[in-house]
Amino acid sequence: IGLIGAIAYYYFVKAIELSTVSVISAVTRTSALITVLLSVFLLGEKLNFLQYIAIFCVLAGIILLTIDIKKLNSEQLLQEKKALFISLFVTLLWGIMYFLMKYSVSAVGSIYTAFYLEFFVFVFIALLLVKNSNRIKFQESVIIITKQKKMIVIIFFIGLLTTLGSLFYSYAISLVYVSIAITLINMSPLITAIIARIFINERLSVKQIVGMITTIIGVIIISL
Repeated sequence: IGLIGAIAYYYFVKAIELSTVSVISAVTRTSALITVLLSVFLLGEKLNFLQYIAIFCVLAGIILLTIDIKKLNSEQLLQEKKALFISLFVTLLWGIMYFLMKYSVSAVGSIYTAFYLEFFVFVFIALLLVKNSNRIKFQESVIIITKQKKMIVIIFFIGLLTTLGSLFYSYAISLVYVSIAITLINMSPLITAIIARIFINERLSVKQIVGMITTIIGVIIISL
């Protein structure tokens, strides 16, 4: 689970470099669909008719969130296509990871699941430093970050919120169906979009806003 999480997190950041935070987050968070399907078929969890309708809503939302390629030049088009491909790859990995966490929670509990998950994610990402070019970039980033106290605080809270997210999700799936818990935590694209709009002034087209709303509505219905 830690290996899957590390790869997914790495490529999620890569996707953000190529596209907007709100769109990439919305697409990758639809990994809930994969987790739900795995839970239904392998854990025997049951979905009602409305929840199947919700899956259609989420898929429609993804389509609406797709960048309008007619307004992009060739270089931007290449970046957006690459970002979408990476996002779908991350979606698959996260879908599998959140499903597998149920087995860990059942075996060792929510606290140890969160601890081991974040520990092994750290270990696998740290292995990237074996490559000399990555090590040099890391050393340069440390110098830059230590000169910016604000950046240290931001990175600290990223780590804190990521860990708390793992802990609360682990605890949630110890109480309710995985399919229910995963849909509720995937309300995060709305929060991400709001924060991105306020702090880094990312703008979404009407089409993308409709897509995001449709996706979120689908996520809500799945949990009913």
